[in-house]
Amino acid sequence: MDVFRAAAWATIVALLIGILTLVYQIWRDYRTTLDNVARAVSTFSEEGHTLLLRRDYEGALAAYRRVLELDPQSAVAHKNMGNALWELGRHDESIAEHKTAISLDPTYVEPHIYLGNAYSLLNRWTEAVAEYQQALLLRPQDAYAHCFLAFSLKELGDTQRAMTEFETSLALNPKSIDARSGLAVIFSDQGKNREAANLLREATQLDPNNASLFHNYGLTLLNLNDYDGAVQALSRSIALNPKDYLSKYYLGVSYSHLGKCDEARSALASYVRMASDVGGEESRLADARKFLGSDEG
Repeated sequence: MDVFRAAAWATIVALLIGILTLVYQIWRDYRTTLDNVARAVSTFSEEGHTLLLRRDYEGALAAYRRVLELDPQSAVAHKNMGNALWELGRHDESIAEHKTAISLDPTYVEPHIYLGNAYSLLNRWTEAVAEYQQALLLRPQDAYAHCFLAFSLKELGDTQRAMTEFETSLALNPKSIDARSGLAVIFSDQGKNREAANLLREATQLDPNNASLFHNYGLTLLNLNDYDGAVQALSRSIALNPKDYLSKYYLGVSYSHLGKCDEARSALASYVRMASDVGGEESRLADARKFLGSDEG
């Protein structure tokens, strides 16, 4: 009887060992598969990111599709696919991907910001506001979201709230050029050109290679009758962007106020040559040609 029990026990032990060995092998294979999938996901994600930076959007899209084949629940991959689709002009699909990313991870801030940007570019300002506000519920200290919420509010005519959001953005990120520029536009619209000029001067100091900032700074100084300052700012804008015909026009106007007729004629003649075929420039072209005393064009 003892021999029988010993044999039975040995059989049970052997069976258990076999089962445990099988379970271990299955677990090990599973872990290996997971590790391989994770490595593949990482590889394709990095490839997609690299291709996005290279502006190979079709290639990036293919890489992110491979990620989603391996990990369909990846909110990050859906968001990245949305970015690639947007760059390809497939806006509705891009928006759908960002919404999918949010449905997979409701705490994910970036898709809300990208949706806000998308709706802004499509002039769907109310929807843009809703997305930026949702982003700020999740991440209240996001200076970027405050700034672009402000731009959307301004487009909706809510100037006071826009000012508050721009100021909040600046408080969170004192180096924000977008917030300074946006606030400067509001001040300029309100006739507060000195306040606008101060903000734009600070912006040009933060980004001395931004032609658009120098153009806007020059116009603000022109409105303040600071013609020497306007000449300096507009000349800098043209140096940074020689195709900036509007800066050439206002540079000519500034020189004319200073009584520097030769410089004014040179700037305005250059403007006329560049802007003759540009739509919407009829009034400025007429003024420039009148100053030049000819119908050149």
